[in-house]
Amino acid sequence: MSVYVEPCMFHGWILRGKPVKSCHLQADSETELVEFGKRIGLKPSWLQRKADSVDTHFDLTESKRTEAIAAGAIAQTALEFVNRRRVLRGIPAICGRPAQREEPRP
Repeated sequence: MSVYVEPCMFHGWILRGKPVKSCHLQADSETELVEFGKRIGLKPSWLQRKADSVDTHFDLTESKRTEAIAAGAIAQTALEFVNRRRVLRGIPAICGRPAQREEPRP
């Protein structure tokens, strides 16, 4: 089992009045995700549960992403992260590189 983290991008988060990048932390199982999250200081109540386990995740700031990688999370490209989720849903992987927001949303 593994824990995965995508690159941070601007998703519209505002922290102390400034746009900040954020990303998602996912794992092969919810149990592993929660246990890993606890190791890096995330509260289980912060877990973002979606309709299926493929989208269950923690939201991370850039500093928490760095901490997660140091604790053993596998850093993936945006394409690898998206394709992993698609394949788990039974949807074919996509080719090319998905667009990334480099600038904050207005």
